Amino acid sequence: PGGQRGYYSPDDFDLPSAKLGYGYMWWTMSGAAYRAMGIFGQLIHINPDSNLIIVTQSAWPTALASTERSRAEAFAAAVEAALVH
Repeated sequence: PGGQRGYYSPDDFDLPSAKLGYGYMWWTMSGAAYRAMGIFGQLIHINPDSNLIIVTQSAWPTALASTERSRAEAFAAAVEAALVH
Protein backbone atom coordinates (compact mmCIF):
# COMPACT_ATOMS: atom_id res chain seq x y z
CA PRO A 1 0.00 0.00 0.00
CA GLY A 2 0.84 3.68 0.20
CA GLY A 3 3.58 3.29 2.77
CA GLN A 4 5.67 1.51 0.17
CA ARG A 5 5.20 4.41 -2.27
CA GLY A 6 5.74 7.04 0.40
CA TYR A 7 2.21 8.43 0.01
CA TYR A 8 -1.39 7.23 0.10
CA SER A 9 -4.04 7.49 -2.58
CA PRO A 10 -7.84 7.05 -2.48
CA ASP A 11 -7.44 3.43 -3.57
CA ASP A 12 -5.56 2.63 -0.33
CA PHE A 13 -8.71 3.20 1.74
CA ASP A 14 -11.61 0.76 1.54
CA LEU A 15 -14.40 3.20 2.37
CA PRO A 16 -17.46 3.70 0.18
CA SER A 17 -17.73 7.32 1.37
CA ALA A 18 -14.08 8.00 0.53
CA LYS A 19 -14.70 7.08 -3.11
CA LEU A 20 -16.71 10.27 -3.55
CA GLY A 21 -13.70 12.46 -4.24
CA TYR A 22 -10.15 13.32 -3.34
CA GLY A 23 -7.88 16.29 -3.95
CA TYR A 24 -5.24 18.41 -2.26
CA MET A 25 -4.98 15.88 0.59
CA TRP A 26 -8.72 16.16 1.40
CA TRP A 27 -11.53 13.67 0.87
CA THR A 28 -14.91 15.03 -0.21
CA MET A 29 -17.85 13.32 1.43
CA SER A 30 -21.59 13.50 0.78
CA GLY A 31 -23.12 16.96 0.93
CA ALA A 32 -20.72 19.73 1.91
CA ALA A 33 -18.63 17.56 4.26
CA TYR A 34 -14.94 16.92 3.70
CA ARG A 35 -12.11 15.38 5.72
CA ALA A 36 -8.43 14.78 6.05
CA MET A 37 -7.52 11.21 7.04
CA GLY A 38 -4.04 10.29 8.14
CA ILE A 39 -2.48 6.93 8.69
CA PHE A 40 -2.83 5.39 12.15
CA GLY A 41 -6.28 7.00 12.51
CA GLN A 42 -5.75 10.75 12.56
CA LEU A 43 -8.89 12.47 11.30
CA ILE A 44 -10.26 15.96 10.69
CA HIS A 45 -13.92 15.86 9.62
CA ILE A 46 -15.61 19.14 8.67
CA ASN A 47 -19.26 19.61 7.76
CA PRO A 48 -20.20 23.26 7.25
CA ASP A 49 -23.89 22.35 6.80
CA SER A 50 -24.17 21.10 10.39
CA ASN A 51 -21.54 23.45 11.83
CA LEU A 52 -19.48 20.42 12.88
CA ILE A 53 -15.78 19.71 13.21
CA ILE A 54 -14.49 16.38 14.56
CA VAL A 55 -10.77 15.99 15.27
CA THR A 56 -9.39 12.60 16.25
CA GLN A 57 -5.87 11.85 17.40
CA SER A 58 -5.00 8.19 17.53
CA ALA A 59 -2.30 5.54 17.27
CA TRP A 60 -3.75 2.44 15.67
CA PRO A 61 -1.65 -0.74 15.78
CA THR A 62 -1.30 -0.67 11.96
CA ALA A 63 -1.38 2.20 9.50
CA LEU A 64 -4.62 1.29 7.73
CA ALA A 65 -6.45 -0.81 10.35
CA SER A 66 -9.82 -1.56 8.73
CA THR A 67 -11.64 -2.38 11.99
CA GLU A 68 -10.57 0.87 13.60
CA ARG A 69 -11.35 2.81 10.40
CA SER A 70 -14.87 1.34 10.42
CA ARG A 71 -15.32 2.39 14.04
CA ALA A 72 -14.13 5.91 13.23
CA GLU A 73 -16.61 6.07 10.33
CA ALA A 74 -19.42 4.89 12.63
CA PHE A 75 -18.48 7.48 15.25
CA ALA A 76 -18.54 10.36 12.75
CA ALA A 77 -21.88 9.12 11.35
CA ALA A 78 -23.36 8.87 14.87
CA VAL A 79 -22.32 12.42 15.73
CA GLU A 80 -23.77 13.70 12.44
CA ALA A 81 -27.04 11.81 13.08
CA ALA A 82 -27.30 13.16 16.63
CA LEU A 83 -27.07 16.72 15.33
CA VAL A 84 -29.92 16.16 12.89
CA HIS A 85 -32.33 15.05 15.62
